[in-house]
Amino acid sequence: MSGPDVTMMFVVHNAFRRDLDRMRTAAQRADDPTVRATLRVGWATFSRYLTLYHMAEDEMQWPPMQAKLGDHRERRLTTDRGSQ
Repeated sequence: MSGPDVTMMFVVHNAFRRDLDRMRTAAQRADDPTVRATLRVGWATFSRYLTLYHMAEDEMQWPPMQAKLGDHRERRLTTDRGSQ
């Protein structure tokens, strides 16, 4: 059975994790005002793109997956964002 291509989902998730790791490392030097200012801008950008990504997921990825799962409730629960 062939499924949807979720390659980009994994790429984006890995990029978010990478960026969080970088911010975590930089936060160790948050006593430096320049680092703190850079972190503030970085977090605002990260947060904006994470929100946009989740909105796109909610609108384009999850509805087709849930429609395909139909009455398979136990499988649908794993895709239901409200159950997390």
